[in-house]
Amino acid sequence: LNKPVTDVLPREDKEGNLVSFKERIVTKVLAGQKVISDLTQPFFYQRKDKSKFPVASVITPIIVNKKIVGAVETFRDISKESEADKAKTEFASLVSHQLRTPLSAMKWLGEMLLNGDVGELI
Repeated sequence: LNKPVTDVLPREDKEGNLVSFKERIVTKVLAGQKVISDLTQPFFYQRKDKSKFPVASVITPIIVNKKIVGAVETFRDISKESEADKAKTEFASLVSHQLRTPLSAMKWLGEMLLNGDVGELI
């Protein structure tokens, strides 16, 4: 293609900032660094229609005669996993809120009973 990889596959972080070639994991792998990335912080690639999708990727160096001569990056669209994680988080938040409200009322009523605010308990 005779184009920089950053032009062919623009990669963005979760805030929508372009990841420079220097900051890309593949650059670190080509430099011989061992990289373990955080899968909870996905990167995003852009389709031809300009829509973006989250990816999980694995980058493996190509070694010939004990020298790194290239790298292969395999990535996959993790949109469904991201949507499921978001739904799980929203559900947990909703359930927490829905349970907290009646529990607070029960706690206050219990305190009133213990303090004798509603009369003597038999």
